[in-house]
Amino acid sequence: MTKYIQIFIILLTLSACGQNVTEMKTPENVNEKFAEFTAKKKFVEENFYPGIADEKMRPVFTEKINQI
Repeated sequence: MTKYIQIFIILLTLSACGQNVTEMKTPENVNEKFAEFTAKKKFVEENFYPGIADEKMRPVFTEKINQI
């Protein structure tokens, strides 16, 4: 039984290492979307999200998100 587990782990490892490298494609309008996101008002109430509890913290949290 342990031999089957070892063979399975070896095959799993080899199949994971044998993946093809795919290059990540960047959308053409990424700068526009990024600018829209940083300008967007964050922590607003919608659907099941109640919004931010303390309005004084909104600028602080928004700045932290925009820094990332």
